[in-house]
Amino acid sequence: YPNAYIGMIRLLERRRNLTELRQILQILMKKAPTFLPGYIEYCKVYLMCYDWEHCMEQIQRALLLQVLITNIKC
Repeated sequence: YPNAYIGMIRLLERRRNLTELRQILQILMKKAPTFLPGYIEYCKVYLMCYDWEHCMEQIQRALLLQVLITNIKC
């Protein structure tokens, strides 16, 4: 259930446990690769780490996924 992972992510964000947060996000991305909120959360983690390069890569992936999902629905 992807929403359960989002709850775990929120908890880890409050604790500022960035290493465990990244691990949970990697698990989420493997289990639900088309879950767009997971990509957005990953971007937030990269912003918290001041990792601009990876953040931009993740944003591009999220935008690509959004386009693919939109094209499938049409």
